[in-house]
Amino acid sequence: MLRLRLGFGLLWLGFFGYATLLAPPDQPDTLDL
Repeated sequence: MLRLRLGFGLLWLGFFGYATLLAPPDQPDTLDL
C-alpha cells in the first residue's frame, strides 16, 4: 500500500513538473493551486 502511494506521489509530481516545463514563459501558470 505504501509503495503504491509513493509511486502515485512521484507520478503526480512528475506530471506537474512536466506541465510547468511545457508552459510558455510569457503566460502565467494556470496550474497554480
